[in-house]
Amino acid sequence: MSSQQIPQILVVDDQQSVSETIAMVLRSRGYAVCTADSGRDALLRLKDTALQLVISDLTMTRMSGFELISAIRWRFPRMPVIAMSGTYTIDQIPRSVDAFYAKGRMSPERLVSMVKKLLSGQYDRSRHLEAA
Repeated sequence: MSSQQIPQILVVDDQQSVSETIAMVLRSRGYAVCTADSGRDALLRLKDTALQLVISDLTMTRMSGFELISAIRWRFPRMPVIAMSGTYTIDQIPRSVDAFYAKGRMSPERLVSMVKKLLSGQYDRSRHLEAA
């Protein structure tokens, strides 16, 4: 598989241990992953790197995930976005996100499944929102 065929994913979390753990899980499944520790850094990476998906924490310092997702939707309207949080629930996430990962309450395999389905265009957001 050439490097152009490997999906490029950005994981955004101001807790490096969280972003690196998620990156490790996704890399072990064959994805190319970069990380950002802030919304500002994420926007710079989006500008400079051809990415296919963003996974962002909602609670971050300097720029919240809510603000980041709003900026992504404005600048990259077709970019799939997974919001993640250990604080917020699915009822509190922006409608503009494609999926929600509850940190600490969902398995890493569930996140990998969401990523795979979003990248293949087979993700049913309404089904996910009802099941969560």
